[in-house]
Amino acid sequence: MYCLLAATVVDAGVIELRERVTVPPGSVMRLGDLAAIHETDERRATSLRDLPMGPAPAAGRTLPVSYDEIRQKLQARGENLTTIEFRGQRRVVVTAAATTPVVAVKTADVVPKPVIEKPFRTSPPPRPKAVSESEQRRAEALLATVLERVFKPAEVGTNVDFECEIAPSDAERIVRCRPEELHFSSAALRSDAATPLTVWWVDARTEERQEAEVRVKIKPRPQRLAVRYTTPKGFPLRPDDLMWVDAVEDQVGLEHLGDVIGKETTRSLRAGQALAAGDVVDVPMMRANDIVTVIVRRPGISVRREFKALTPGAMNDTVSLVALNDSRLRVQAIVTGYREATMADSGPDANASSGVRVQESIETPAVPRRSVR
Repeated sequence: MYCLLAATVVDAGVIELRERVTVPPGSVMRLGDLAAIHETDERRATSLRDLPMGPAPAAGRTLPVSYDEIRQKLQARGENLTTIEFRGQRRVVVTAAATTPVVAVKTADVVPKPVIEKPFRTSPPPRPKAVSESEQRRAEALLATVLERVFKPAEVGTNVDFECEIAPSDAERIVRCRPEELHFSSAALRSDAATPLTVWWVDARTEERQEAEVRVKIKPRPQRLAVRYTTPKGFPLRPDDLMWVDAVEDQVGLEHLGDVIGKETTRSLRAGQALAAGDVVDVPMMRANDIVTVIVRRPGISVRREFKALTPGAMNDTVSLVALNDSRLRVQAIVTGYREATMADSGPDANASSGVRVQESIETPAVPRRSVR
């Protein structure tokens, strides 16, 4: 068994892939150009070196050749891959050498020019290309779009806006990228200060990783309360009927649930429409022509009687009522609940309800005034 293993190791060839190679433009790339072949059998080594891998790229261009492509070429030719050991890089970057045209010039046609010595001057370094303001804004808007996709607010239901600041030299590079090509390093964003982040992408031409520094500020969007469904006029609002919507710039609206819950709409509202102060009003405890239960209190006695409301009223409002069985009997009472009012007897024993005025008026003067029993 030891001899068999030793023989297997000796028979196995080694293909060691290089990292970068340069080939003549327009030629045919062969495996010997991309990798070093180590094989004891010289005939097989020559056969592997001459394996064509495809046309070379154009002059001055690069072409990556992956490890999987080389395996497929060998397998297509019928090579036993179990007898070949691969080493080196997972990808070979092939560059075609740039060629310069050669012009034949006759010696007789060349006229020597007099040599004029000029003083040596150092040329200033080339100025960086200026980035327009529109390109700067487009690059920053592109980064904000990627941040909205990558980062999620910790508080559910809260939307934020991202403000990005980048150097003009980085904006020139970023504006040529697509949103799916940009990636941010993981970091926690703060709402009270600008956070430095690193954005990176792979250059499509050189296939090298590029990076740039971005300063990011987050600002929560203002939100307003809105109705979740289409709501008719006079509809009492509950918590399930409300939702939060992003406010338009300088939009005035309601921001507190206490200003909306328990009130009714003053007009018809469409679904998702933000509420304004004039869109809701307190729900009246009683409306005109409602049947109201009036409680008359005296020390040790409480009497109930049904009246019809002549005027609407909210909690603690004073309303006018008329008796159901006698339209001449009208009283005033204080609203204490839904379709319920309380009044105190006007007699001398009404100290228990001090501060509550009772006024009974009869339209016909000939009928004497009477107390409610």
